[in-house]
Amino acid sequence: LYSATSLVNLDLNDNELTGTLSPDIGRLGRLNLVQLYDNNFNGPLPSELGELSLLSFLMIQDNSFTGTIPTQMGQLKELEILHLQRNRLTGQIPTQFGAENGDIPVLRSMMLNNNLLTGSIPSELGTITTISRITLNGNNLRGRIPTEIGLNTGLQRFFANDNMLTGTIPSEIGLLTSLTRLFLHFNNITGTVPQEVCQLRQGNLQILSVDCGGASPKVLCDPSCCTCFVK
Repeated sequence: LYSATSLVNLDLNDNELTGTLSPDIGRLGRLNLVQLYDNNFNGPLPSELGELSLLSFLMIQDNSFTGTIPTQMGQLKELEILHLQRNRLTGQIPTQFGAENGDIPVLRSMMLNNNLLTGSIPSELGTITTISRITLNGNNLRGRIPTEIGLNTGLQRFFANDNMLTGTIPSEIGLLTSLTRLFLHFNNITGTVPQEVCQLRQGNLQILSVDCGGASPKVLCDPSCCTCFVK
């Protein structure tokens, strides 16, 4: 396989394949698409993935990959789809995924949910102006939601529920007029949902979920604005 240097599409999804992803994948320099989802792959993601300069689609969700997300993947300037959800990845979200320095300037979908990621949500994610979907739910992320998220004007879905996020909901999210889904429940977020965010419900925003339920809600929100959860 790794001697097929002219290979463009590697599509092996939905099988029962096992084993690890070899560093030799970096030799397949013409790859545009890698689909390995719904298998039983394990082990770390090789840093050599960052050498696939023509890669546009990386979909390796629903496996058992472990270890950290290689920072070298921030070099993938043609990457549009990054789906790593439902694995066992640890460590922090690389700041190199931001587009501030020209890294991943065309990324449209980043799905990292249901892993074991820690640390905070990088403010650099706010520089990816092309992105429409970010899913970070079901991890162990801490800290505040960065105000820079409000710079992603094309963002339609932002899922950060089921983490350990703190602080308040930034009013800058109110700038995301394309937003349709905003899931922030099951965290340690406090305060009142900003009026600027609730005003999005008059536009495209269909669901805004926070921990505003129960007798002592963590977050205060008008029921006409929020879907309330209890934590």
